[in-house]
Order: sequence, then C-alpha cells, then structure tokens
Amino acid sequence: MSDVKTRGDLLYSDKSKVIGKSQIYALLVDASRDPILDASGNEQVVDLEVVAGRLQTDAVATIANLDIALSALRDAIAGSGAGTKTLADLNTNLASILAKVIAAPATETKQDTLIAKDFATQTTLAALLAKVIAAPATEAKQDALAALIGTLADAAVIDPTAAGSVIAELKGIIKQMQGTGTAGTSMPVTLNGSLTRASDTILIGTGAAHSAGDVVSTDAGEILQFETGLPAGTGGMILNSLVTLNQNAVFAGGAGYTLYLFNVSPTVQATNAVFDLDSLTGYVGKIIISTLIDRGSNCEAEDIGHNKSFVLAAGDTKLYGKAVCIGAETTISAKTLTYNLDIMSA
Repeated sequence: MSDVKTRGDLLYSDKSKVIGKSQIYALLVDASRDPILDASGNEQVVDLEVVAGRLQTDAVATIANLDIALSALRDAIAGSGAGTKTLADLNTNLASILAKVIAAPATETKQDTLIAKDFATQTTLAALLAKVIAAPATEAKQDALAALIGTLADAAVIDPTAAGSVIAELKGIIKQMQGTGTAGTSMPVTLNGSLTRASDTILIGTGAAHSAGDVVSTDAGEILQFETGLPAGTGGMILNSLVTLNQNAVFAGGAGYTLYLFNVSPTVQATNAVFDLDSLTGYVGKIIISTLIDRGSNCEAEDIGHNKSFVLAAGDTKLYGKAVCIGAETTISAKTLTYNLDIMSA
C-alpha cells in the first residue's frame, strides 16, 4: 500500500470523506500526494480492519483505468519511510546486475567491431591455397592444361614426330589400329616369322572303351611327332590346331582331347592306359582340343588361338605329344586321328 491515513490525515484534502471514526482508512494518493480518483471523480479509500492482530483491507472502489493501476504499482514498488525505493533505484540495480554479466553494459560498439571482423580473410585463404599448390593463381596453368589435352574436334595425328594434343594422338592410335581408319575394322596383324603346319597321325588299333584321362593311341602305344621346320634349339609358338577323324560319326562319349607336348620323346604308353606325366624333362605344356564335330563323311575340331610358346631342345627340330581323352569315349578300330599344328617361328 502506498500510504496509510488515520482520520486526522484524511482531513488533508477537502475532498476527503470520513466514513467512520472507529475505523482506520487508507486514502490512495499519487506521487504528488494528490488523491487518486475513480472514473466518477471519487477518491479511492481502502478500509483497514484489524483481524487477529493483522491489518485486512476491503476495496471500496475499483481502480478502473490504466493510469491509476500503473500509479498504484509504482507506489507499491517505491514503499514508504526511509527505505523507500524509486524506479531510478530499480534501474540502478538492474544496471548493476547487467554489469556482473558483462564487464561493460554498453556493448553496441563492441558488437559492431565484432561484426566487422572477417575471420576467413583473403590472406588466410591464400595461405591455405598456397599449401595445396605452389602458385595460388592457376588460371593460366589450367588453360595450358586444357590446350594440352585438346578437344574431341581435334584431328587424328598418326605421325609420332608431329605435335598434337593428347586427344589427337589417341585418335591417331585408334586410326592405326583400325587399319583403314574406318570404325569397326580390325587391327591389322603382320607376322614376321615363318608359318609351318606340322602333322602326325594315330591309327586306332582295336577299338575300346576309354575312361576320362586315358591315353588314345595304337594298341602298343605311339608318340606323336611334329616336325616344326624350325632350327634346333630355337623357339616358336603353336597358333592353332586342327584334328580330324576319318569316319562319319564321332566316337561315343567323346569330349575332346588334351595334347601334352614335349621337346624330347616321352615314355611310350599304350592306348587305354591312364596318362602319366612321369618326367618333367622336356615338358613344354599342353593345348586343349575341343570336342570333334560330325561333318558328314568325316569329323573335325578346329581351335584358334592356342598361342602356346615353346623352345626346341638343342639338336632336335621336333615336338612330341601324347593325346589323352577328356571324356569317357569308345574308339572304333582302324580309324585314323590326324593332328595338325600351325607353328610360327619366334
């Protein structure tokens, strides 16, 4: 409450009205000690009653406008007596609290200074870029690199001594591989070595059922011999093979052959014996002969691209071989298997 008045105090204003002598009343006044009036012009008086040793109040009028309410609030904050606090005191206290949060309450200037800071400065970025590349200004180098690579419109360069972009030289390589320079044509291949067809035959003796992995030969056994046409001790390559059978049907169960090759004559094994690589001396490897195909009166199996290299033994111009069946086939008596090898000199 802003101020408490007895009956004598109520006589301060000629507009005051005493309601009872035995009661204590509080007249509401503003900061200038003028009575606070309601909307009808009446002074605002509060009846104070002592109940159980404490003052109780009954509002005899209602504060009906905002100015009055604010004045009452201000007076309530201000209090009374020597300890009275004003709004200025409150502002001082708030400023003191603010000073404990930040060293200087007036921070607008400092905020403006902070906003003006550019932490990722041009100098900093340039320093980082300098660690990635030696010269941060790379536009000229990028242009030079683009010119070196070239464009898809660059013409093919096939002369190795002529200048050209990377794309132009790649186009030149492709054009040379195409031979005629026309898309879809094959790369021309020039063979500098001589080509020889080496052949030998096996005459089947008594026809018999073979298990997979059995030698196919004469009854007593025979080693295939291929005259390479190469000088002794030199190297060559088996490019292709052609195997024929002089009958109008393939052997039942046939699935092709493995032809084991040597540069010295290996141990002879009879037909139907299980193949044994008993010695690695002179062994140069093997080629696979595909399943024979019935071509009417005869059967054949042609295989392109064996590309099996070898070296002949010193003092010998031949390769030697053993044919081993891949499937469980049944041979027929007195039929001839002919093995042809296309051999190119190294």
